[in-house]
Amino acid sequence: RHTRFRNVTGVQTCALPIYPEFRDKLMLMQADLMDRGVPTRVISGARSPEKQAQLYAQGRTAPGPVVTNAPPGSSLHNYGRAADLAPLESGQREAMYAGMKETAPEGGLTWGGSFKSLYDPAHVQMGNMSEVRRAGLAPIEGGRQAASKEEPSAVSKIGRAHV
Repeated sequence: RHTRFRNVTGVQTCALPIYPEFRDKLMLMQADLMDRGVPTRVISGARSPEKQAQLYAQGRTAPGPVVTNAPPGSSLHNYGRAADLAPLESGQREAMYAGMKETAPEGGLTWGGSFKSLYDPAHVQMGNMSEVRRAGLAPIEGGRQAASKEEPSAVSKIGRAHV
């Protein structure tokens, strides 16, 4: 299914800064999900440390259920390398999860439903925090990500805002 130059017309991603290689893999996964009859949209992509702090507080010091185990600076969302998806049509959440479970690993991504500490089936990410730290990436702040020492242009904007 995954082809390097696949046409991904109609895939809806986010306009926040995300790492270009992750963007490409995410779009291919979304195209595969669309082929399965499950069009998706990004509901949470790149996140500032401030937004991550709000989400981390939820279920701890703020009302609501726990939605993340990652404090600010420890989530790949903070580095533009993670996204949460939602189906465009109601009643397709389980089909989306099943498709993500299969297509994410095929495309070099990690599916959040395979996490041991917090089941997060709408989440997909590229890499891990060790890789981010080795690359010297800074968290996204104010809508843009500081360039790393190895990747001077580590961010691009794509698609329409759905976050």
